[in-house]
Amino acid sequence: MGGTDYSINRIQYATGNLIQSSAGNDGSFIINGITNLVKFFGWDLIPSFILFVPIGFIILIKSRNINKITILIPIIVMLLPAFYAYATKAFDTRYLFFLYPFLSVISLYVIESSVRLLKKRNMIFVFLLVCVLFSSIEFIEYKKMDVEHEKEAVKLANEVVKRTKVFNEYYPESQYVVISALSDLDKFPTLTSSIFDRFNGVSNTKDNLQEYLEFGRINGLTHLVVDDREYPQYRMKFLKDVFNHEEKYPYLIKIFDSKDFGYKYRLKIFEIDYDKFDIYKKQLIK
Repeated sequence: MGGTDYSINRIQYATGNLIQSSAGNDGSFIINGITNLVKFFGWDLIPSFILFVPIGFIILIKSRNINKITILIPIIVMLLPAFYAYATKAFDTRYLFFLYPFLSVISLYVIESSVRLLKKRNMIFVFLLVCVLFSSIEFIEYKKMDVEHEKEAVKLANEVVKRTKVFNEYYPESQYVVISALSDLDKFPTLTSSIFDRFNGVSNTKDNLQEYLEFGRINGLTHLVVDDREYPQYRMKFLKDVFNHEEKYPYLIKIFDSKDFGYKYRLKIFEIDYDKFDIYKKQLIK
């Protein structure tokens, strides 16, 4: 009716990016996509599907029934957008939620096969119910610490927004910066593009801190945000050294440390003094 088909446009955009990104020489795009797809698919199986889906896949393949095997086709097709999302740092199990109906059908094949093999059907259902119940409890207990960390990450994102101008990306925790900035009523309304500009321009990986600061100076970098999290694929290694040995960097002025406020999630904010940085470089040359 004169409008645009947003879904088709998104597919075309994602496909173009997928082809362009996968054409890189280092292959990190494909490696990240496969690694994270497998990881988050496993997370989505817990707790309800972890006992059924792996066995269900085996049953489907061994059955050689074309009517049953065709269920794998939409699953594979629907995994493609999730692969693209995970390859481009959009990490969230929700990208696989649409697979739940298909996973439920595969799980039913396992239950059906079990019932045929055993006569005591009631015992089977009780056993399956107990397994799902206990696995759910274990999963919830395991995720409790993650929930606490996410809550602290949101609060600390508020501190980052209040205390910095342009800073380095520290994904995945930096995703909460957008939420914190948008919730600032004093600056409402705020465009998301202006928020991303605070760290997107200086998110490139460099070999060492000096190179990164030179690159950051050109792009308006004013602060460094470093934490104790272990994400080798997203964190530049030299920033970990800044976190652990801040005394080695006199041109970085610490203005915030989450430890001082009782947080379990350790995060520090440093203001960059480029005048001291220039002096420091000259001393190295001598």
